[in-house]
Amino acid sequence: MKGSLIVIVFFCVGCIMGVFNKFQFDTHTVSMYILYALMLQVGISIGSNKNLKAIISHLHPKMLLIPWVHRLSRSISGNLLPFQRQESTQWMYYYLPSADIREKK
Repeated sequence: MKGSLIVIVFFCVGCIMGVFNKFQFDTHTVSMYILYALMLQVGISIGSNKNLKAIISHLHPKMLLIPWVHRLSRSISGNLLPFQRQESTQWMYYYLPSADIREKK
């Protein structure tokens, strides 16, 4: 409970600082550096885990393929299907078969 209150207090302080301060720097760059710091902390916490070998040994190889298959399928579909920004759903009419959803009598 105490940890949640600390997070909420820091969130509120950040919101108040954002409202009253005029930041003169690129906030995207700052947020990227904060993201890098958070990823570093996650990497350190995972790497310092004493049960890391046991956790990795319990992973099934199929589970490790899921991100690669997802990325490969997105890449293939992105290259093969003709998307246009103004008509992004028009490809469905050409590549997906029409389905009759009415009840047959």
